[in-house]
Amino acid sequence: MRISRIYFGEKLASETTAILSADISHYLGKVLRLKSGDQIHLFNETDGEFLASVSNVKKSAVEVDIGSMVRAAEAATLQINLALGISRGDRMDYGIQKSSELGVSRITPLYTEYGEVRLKADRVENKLRHWSKIAVSASEQSGRLDIAEVTAPCGLEQWARDLPVGLNIMLEPSGSQQLSAELSSKLSLGLSPELSPELSPQLSPQLSPQLSPQQQNSQNSSVKNVNLIIGPEGGFSAKEIQWAEQAGFLITSLGKRILRTETAPVASLAIIQHLFGDM
Repeated sequence: MRISRIYFGEKLASETTAILSADISHYLGKVLRLKSGDQIHLFNETDGEFLASVSNVKKSAVEVDIGSMVRAAEAATLQINLALGISRGDRMDYGIQKSSELGVSRITPLYTEYGEVRLKADRVENKLRHWSKIAVSASEQSGRLDIAEVTAPCGLEQWARDLPVGLNIMLEPSGSQQLSAELSSKLSLGLSPELSPELSPQLSPQLSPQLSPQQQNSQNSSVKNVNLIIGPEGGFSAKEIQWAEQAGFLITSLGKRILRTETAPVASLAIIQHLFGDM
């Protein structure tokens, strides 16, 4: 029987006890019907992953004894910042879930010109809480130690203001360059994508993208950060594509196939992780 993995945001250490939150306790006690003596794994990005044994099951709380470490904390080899166009219904949930499973570090729901979804101020907090729970569940399922951060929705320029130096990519069906072929060709030539001249054009004063010179002219010899933009169902406007080009984003496609906004992250992130990450 598979041992359940549970994210625990507090300090983890061997030979200690922990009282789990009401939500987690309900899940373990009422849904999984665990009893004293059953084992689970508790993990977080700081302390690693530990074997734990259920010692007491109450209505409102489950207490566990924390045993040996089964996996040490580890730093991600690649940081991926994803701006994902907001889609309707459970499609956004799916996109966040699969992006989290594939190792994204930060997900920002993106407002675009053609996007149909605009969250009212009073709904943002509830949505963020919902999406964050999805990210936690995805890490528990996929074996990650860390949790993808889901940030408040915003537009392109606001999202770009605090991006780390890295490889900048916009996924756009009209892009003349195919994502896998373009990135593979640069690697085969021994070029760091950040150092490629076409990735760092002069900025247009009229567009004024909020990217620093360091973001456009990284001197790093290897890709440690990827900043990826994927649009909503309606795609990007000509103005948004022009903005991305002027800001130094590589405009790429997934070839002949046009994927839905919730499945495009799966394909593109798998390619990126294969080339630069841990897949």
